[in-house]
Amino acid sequence: MDNRAPRDDNFWTVLTYEALAFVRRGTAYGLPDDHQHSAVHWPSDIAGYRFLRAPKPVDGRVLVNQDAHLFGVVNRSHRLAPYLVHLLTPLYAPLVSGTPFEHLQADTWRCPQDGCAYYEDTDNLSAAAVRAIRDVQPTPAIASSSLIYEGIRARANPKFLRLVVDIVGLRHYQDSHLRSVGLACRIYGQDVRGDLDFQWVYEDYKSVLTSVTGEGAAARMYEEQERVQLQRRISLLARRWALSTQSAILRERHQDALALHNCLSQRARDVHEESLQDGRDLWKEACAIYSLLHAGITERETLNAVGDKAFERARETLDFWERGAGRRRLLPRANDPEMYRVDQ
Repeated sequence: MDNRAPRDDNFWTVLTYEALAFVRRGTAYGLPDDHQHSAVHWPSDIAGYRFLRAPKPVDGRVLVNQDAHLFGVVNRSHRLAPYLVHLLTPLYAPLVSGTPFEHLQADTWRCPQDGCAYYEDTDNLSAAAVRAIRDVQPTPAIASSSLIYEGIRARANPKFLRLVVDIVGLRHYQDSHLRSVGLACRIYGQDVRGDLDFQWVYEDYKSVLTSVTGEGAAARMYEEQERVQLQRRISLLARRWALSTQSAILRERHQDALALHNCLSQRARDVHEESLQDGRDLWKEACAIYSLLHAGITERETLNAVGDKAFERARETLDFWERGAGRRRLLPRANDPEMYRVDQ
């Protein structure tokens, strides 16, 4: 005797109900690699880096930082290379320590170098001082923010006094003192605090890097240290992006799967309540559920394809910096002047 239920509409109604009821009773939807949904463990060298924090707006910013788009990568922690500080301190100690503004007394700035009589009155700046400011600030309109004109006389705007004194003082240091040892002051703009962002560099850096003198060896060592630090910052930001991307994709898929489970569970409860009134109507409901799920699955497949590409790019980025050619960029190279003998 065949005890199986007849396969009529009622049979499929009961079967669909049982399936939906099972989903309602089940646990949250999961994937074979659910362990990847756990918290992402970031590399230990990511947390705590000052340059990863975005700069705050500064009141009184009039200079455009020429490499602001490289924030987090370029970091001029040394306004003058440490080996140059050591070499120049015996001759130019007041110039290589601190900023010109530190030598302002009342309304007068005097060059701190022994034997130099140069000075500037901030209430009556010289023509050379005004030219120095206009050379650094992009347009006369911007420069006029730092200067206040009274007839033919120009004085420093008190709001930008530090900026004016530093620009004028650095230009004097360069033209009257440090150019004799081959140095030039490169002004980049204003840093995150609004102070002048500058750095002393060789005017002919290539000749120093290719020399076989002690100064050349020290310059190459410093340059290599800066190169490695720059590559480490780039690596850090790249790996940070890769981990953030992977974490976001996994989190979104997990939330999507959980939402699908909750939707099915709620639909199962609704169908169950409707079936208590008329069980045969469940057949139409089951067809509607199938259409809804089919459309949702198609949409998810499209979104997953996009996510898979982004996830793969993130994985390739991590492989590049952790096991590929990027890892070799983080290794210091030999102190060899031949590396810098490249025709420009």
